Amino acid sequence: MEMYICAHDVFAEIDPTADASFLGWIIASYSLGQMVASPLFGLWSNYRPRKEPLVISIFISVAANCLYAYVHVPPSHNKYYMLVARALVGFGAGNVAVVRSYIAGAISLQERTANIRASLEKGGGGIRAWGTGWERQWKG
Repeated sequence: MEMYICAHDVFAEIDPTADASFLGWIIASYSLGQMVASPLFGLWSNYRPRKEPLVISIFISVAANCLYAYVHVPPSHNKYYMLVARALVGFGAGNVAVVRSYIAGAISLQERTANIRASLEKGGGGIRAWGTGWERQWKG
């Protein structure tokens, strides 16, 4: 709840016309962008080399983060710029499944389990990955 309140205060400074419900859409736009992009990048990687969607998604992420960094600059309609920027950042992050399939194909079978577990940990799957042997790598 505290993060929501802080984000709302910052958001109100960027665009005073925005309200709390629009902030909810801005927060959700990242996940919506990722939800749309993930199957598209996956389909693309099924027919073309995996590096193509990965490189394009990185370019989208860089451009979207630049837009997101300068969303306060335009004199008006900043909330819409922020909405588009967050959706594009999420779209660029839709490469997660392609990255995991690339990792699975690029490393040996012995290394695969540990790397996929580490990937799950990065993606917020720490609770799921914990207790499956991933932590034993760090304990020695």
